[in-house]
Amino acid sequence: MMVSTGILIAVLVVCLIGLLILMSRHRKLSTKQQLLHDQLQESMHYQDEALVQLKQQLQNEKLLHSKSDQYLQQLKELVLQLQTNQQQQLDVITELNNKVLLLEQENQPNPLYTRAKKMIELGADVEEVIQECEISRSEAQLLVSMHRQNKTA
Repeated sequence: MMVSTGILIAVLVVCLIGLLILMSRHRKLSTKQQLLHDQLQESMHYQDEALVQLKQQLQNEKLLHSKSDQYLQQLKELVLQLQTNQQQQLDVITELNNKVLLLEQENQPNPLYTRAKKMIELGADVEEVIQECEISRSEAQLLVSMHRQNKTA
């Protein structure tokens, strides 16, 4: 029985040493597990913060996009208004140019009257002016009368 008691004690000692080794490894693993758990919690915390920041950035980008769309629409409306104003101004300029041309045409002396005036200045009588310039007798007489008045004035 002694041998068996000695074997039993030896087995018990081996089991006790094994148990101590297992407990030591368990503590090391438990410490590593706790460290990994803490690191995981910290990583999740940073990811949550990053997610909150990304959501805020996304919201800011959406707001900027909305404002950009509003500004773009306002610019389109301004360009359209400017084009309308430009066309109106071009129409006014065209109308004014036409009026200037008409006024210039109206202010140009009639070449027949210019020739009749020159003939009267050179001493032609009413009959010569009527025949050469194809104007009426009363017009020729008026031009002669005006020439005489200018001479006496």
